[in-house]
Amino acid sequence: MVPGALYALDNRYNPDRWSQAGQSLRELLEKLPRVVLEGDTQVQNRPDFRGQRSRLHVRISRDQQRYEDGWEGQEIDRQLARTLEEAATYFRQNQQQTSRRDQIQAGVAHIDPLADQMDSATRGRRRDQIVSLWEQLEAFAHHHTADEESFMRCLRTLERTVLDLLAPITAQDQQEIQSILDNIGRTTADVDHVFELIDRRGANYAFFFNRASDPSWIGILKERGYFAHPPSVQKLDDGQIHVPSWWPMRYLAKMTALAPDEVIAIVQLLPPFDNPRISDEILEIALQLRGEQSAQLLPEVLRYARTSTPLLSYRLPDLLAHWTDERQTTTALELAKRIVYFSPDPERDEKETRRRENTQDWTTALQPFPRLEQWDYMQLMEQGIRPLAAAEPYQSARVLISAVNRLIHQTLHQDELDRGGDEDYSQLWYPRLYGPLDEVLQPDGTLVFTMTHACEQVWEREPDSAAALDEELRNRRWRIFRRLRQHLYALHPDERTKPWIRQEI
Repeated sequence: MVPGALYALDNRYNPDRWSQAGQSLRELLEKLPRVVLEGDTQVQNRPDFRGQRSRLHVRISRDQQRYEDGWEGQEIDRQLARTLEEAATYFRQNQQQTSRRDQIQAGVAHIDPLADQMDSATRGRRRDQIVSLWEQLEAFAHHHTADEESFMRCLRTLERTVLDLLAPITAQDQQEIQSILDNIGRTTADVDHVFELIDRRGANYAFFFNRASDPSWIGILKERGYFAHPPSVQKLDDGQIHVPSWWPMRYLAKMTALAPDEVIAIVQLLPPFDNPRISDEILEIALQLRGEQSAQLLPEVLRYARTSTPLLSYRLPDLLAHWTDERQTTTALELAKRIVYFSPDPERDEKETRRRENTQDWTTALQPFPRLEQWDYMQLMEQGIRPLAAAEPYQSARVLISAVNRLIHQTLHQDELDRGGDEDYSQLWYPRLYGPLDEVLQPDGTLVFTMTHACEQVWEREPDSAAALDEELRNRRWRIFRRLRQHLYALHPDERTKPWIRQEI
């Protein structure tokens, strides 16, 4: 196609040379995805939508002649049924048809095996450049323009674009990137060139962000929009999901110690995202920061804590302990409130229906689950909540009491809740309320043991808050809180608790 276009272009006796050359080069770009995609993933020919529309128009016109009185209340005959089937086929194919932009994106991704290392904006720029080039060539092909200078500029862009896509990855690109990174006195031209190189290949893109080691690039990257397009979680055809990394965020985490204020400002301005890998980088940044600077990232960390299945959730206990060590206990308590609670059994409604049919069906037992992975939740209680309870006993105890109260509520069926009373079956589920954490193997037991520990800390470290804690427990409906009060009274049989003990007797 290229020699044919150049041959037509070189024949100055051909009055239609711009159109013919434009046709060849436009076809080259249009067929490029079909050349680079192999096997079963080849792009299929585009359906003849114009022909389908014409046939549908003819059929519907004939059907209207047969149904002179309109469609309402009429029986669908065989011919009208066939028309409706063809209409459904047309709309289904139209919905499933891959756009030219998507075809080009797939082709570029196939050529560059590391294309998914780039953020969506960078990939979009590469795709849009090819689409724009295709549209310019289409203008020449359809006689909309015949300007020689514009065509030659188009031809140079096409050659550079195709060669960039098809050229093998070389060490020369990365050597140039490293040279610019090492050059303290780099010029604007150097900066422009390095971004031209990293936009060319996914390998160059990853290389730049992996090797950049000074914060001078933060402002440049922000200005060029590299922090504005976090990649989303991608659902694959086989039902699995792909959680892409985001190299600009990795670079930002490396710069935390060198430019903390700039890093915090960038993180706080991030657009909404659903990618837990980005949240993990934010947690890494918060763990590197000290004191109030780290606490400034609470809203971004809470955004992470709200995700249904946090990736690498072991970082949350580390961050809770870090904030406690940094005396940011108010911030730590806000985080604790979001991650100690259990989520309800996802099959609750279905189990409630089966229970109404058979109250003896043991498979209808409700099973709430923690927001974190089971082991991570147990580590949260031991390494995160217990140190926080030593620093802020009363407030920590209130958070845990509320969490246990909700857990009990989530384990009971609606008829048990409507029955009234304080029966919660806790004497069966939790025959003991206290003890070392290594004695329990389930998250709910860990939560109950940690609640008891926090309440004990109130009596030992904040005795002036003991009465308020007792009132907090009395205001809860379930038997487990009465058992807890009796446990605390037994540990502290003094003048303050004797009236409460007499009342229990």
